[in-house]
Amino acid sequence: MDFVSLILVLILYYLRPQEWSGVLSTLRPIQIVSLLILISLFRRKRGLKLRDFFQTPHDWIMFTYFGWTIFSSPTPYEVLKNIQGTILYYIIGVQALTTIPRLRKFLTWWAGLIMGIVVLALLSQHGFDPLGSADLTEGVMKGRLALNLSIFNNANSLAHAIIPVFPMLYFLLFWKRIVMKATLAIMILPFWCLYLTESKGAFICCFITIATVLTFGRPLLVQALIIVGIAAVGTTVMLALPRMSELQNTKNNPAIQGRIAAATFGMKCMEESWTGVGMGNFVGEFLRRGPLRVDNPVPKEKIYPGPAVNGKPGPLIRKYVYEQPHHYYKAPHGTYNQNGAELGYPGLFLFVGVLYCCLRTLFTAKTRNDEEERIRRILFSIVISYAVSCWMVDFFYRVTFILFVAATGAFHRHLAGLIRAEEEPEEQPVPFSWRKQLQPLVRRVLPSALPQPAAPAPISMTLEPARSVAVPILDGTTSEGGEAVAGPSGTIGWRRIGIVDLIIIWILTWAVIQYWGYIIRSY
Repeated sequence: MDFVSLILVLILYYLRPQEWSGVLSTLRPIQIVSLLILISLFRRKRGLKLRDFFQTPHDWIMFTYFGWTIFSSPTPYEVLKNIQGTILYYIIGVQALTTIPRLRKFLTWWAGLIMGIVVLALLSQHGFDPLGSADLTEGVMKGRLALNLSIFNNANSLAHAIIPVFPMLYFLLFWKRIVMKATLAIMILPFWCLYLTESKGAFICCFITIATVLTFGRPLLVQALIIVGIAAVGTTVMLALPRMSELQNTKNNPAIQGRIAAATFGMKCMEESWTGVGMGNFVGEFLRRGPLRVDNPVPKEKIYPGPAVNGKPGPLIRKYVYEQPHHYYKAPHGTYNQNGAELGYPGLFLFVGVLYCCLRTLFTAKTRNDEEERIRRILFSIVISYAVSCWMVDFFYRVTFILFVAATGAFHRHLAGLIRAEEEPEEQPVPFSWRKQLQPLVRRVLPSALPQPAAPAPISMTLEPARSVAVPILDGTTSEGGEAVAGPSGTIGWRRIGIVDLIIIWILTWAVIQYWGYIIRSY
C-alpha cells in the first residue's frame, strides 16, 4: 500500500484529476491519498520506529528545513497546515522505496506521467483538448504551448516540468539496452513539446542538463571531448531556437526586467531580515512595498471645454495626463530567490544543503551492478535539471522536489544497509522463579542433593563433511514474495553531515548569492 500511495501522489501532481471535473474535486483525492499514506505507514510489516526517521544526512537536513520553514513564518500554524502533506510525501518516499526494483518502477512511473502531460499538451493542438488548453495557448500565451492545469498553465512551467524526461528516457530505455530506435521515436514528442513552449530558460536548462548527464561518470578525457563538442555545436543550435535572440538585448526586454525586479526585491528581503518574510508572503510583500511601475509611459490626451466667454463656449483645452506609478504583482521567478526572500539566509543555506546532500550521495556512491548505476544516473539527472531550473522558475516546495530528495535518501539507505528487513523482536521480561533464586544457595549447602552434570562425551577426532547451510544474500535481488529484499549491494560510507560538509554548503550558498547579485547587475 505504501508504494501504491506514492504512485498516486505522482498521478495527482502531474495529471491532476481533481481539476478535470467538479465531481472529482468534491471527492478530495489529495486528502484520501494522505489518509492512505498514514494507514500504510502504521501497517508496515517492519513497523515504524523513531530511528527510522533519522538515518541519513538527507533526513536530518530535510526535517531541519521543514522546521525552519515553520519557525521563520509569522504564522507558523498556517504554514504547518500547508506543508504537512509534503512532509508526509517525504516520509512515505524514504520508507516505501526500500529496494532497487521499487526505485526503478517509481522512476518509470515518473517518466511515464511526464510523457502523459507532453501528449496532452501536443494533442490540444490537434483537436483533442478536454482541458481547453488551445484557447490558453492562443490567447494568454500568444501561441506558446501551455497545458490548462494549475501548475502547467504557463509555457515556462510546462517546459521546465518536462526537461527531466530526456535523461530519464535515455537511461530507462537506451542505456545498456538495445532499443535505440524506439527511444529516438519517443524522445521526439518531448523535444517537440519543449520547442513549442518557446521558453528561453527551459532551452538553456535542457542544454546544461543534457551536457552534464552525458559527462557524468565518464573518464576525464571523454568529458573534455564531450564538452568541446557540445560547446561547438550546441551554441549554434541554441541561437536558432525561438526567442533566443531576445537575450542579446535584455535591458529592453520587459519580461526579463520583470524577473530582475523580482530578484532585486528578493535580495532586499533576505538582507533586511534573517528570517525572511515568511513562506508564501513574497507576492504580497512585492505588491505592498515593491518597486513602482508605469504600464503606459505615453501620456493620454484629454480635451476639456474652456470657460464660456460672453455666453459662448470658450476654446477647447488640451491636457496631457501621465499615468501614475503604481505597485504591481510579481511572482518570485526563481526558487533560490524565493527561498532567500521568504526563509532568509538560513532557509537558503538549508535549501542549498539539501541539493548538496543529494549530489554528494550520487557522486560518492559505489554501485555494484547496472541497475544501481541506472538509478544513480537517473537521480543525478533529476537533481541537476531541478537545480538549474531553480534559477528561472519558482519550484519552491513542489512535490517533485520532495520526491527526488526522498528517492535519493532511500537510495542512500539501500547502499548503506540501513533498511530493516523485518521487525526486530522486543525483549520479553523473564518471569520470577523462587526455584532459580534459591538454587545457588542449596548447591552450596547440600551439593550432593542436586543432580550432577553428566560427563562430557568423548571427542571424536574423525572429520565429517560439512553440512551446507542456506544463508540469504542481501544484494537487492528478489525474495520469495517476488519483492526485492533489503540490504546493501553497492556501498557508501557517508552517514552524517560533518563540519567539512557544513563548510562546503556555506561556500555553495555564498556562490549562489554572488551569482544572484551578478544576474541583477548584468541583466
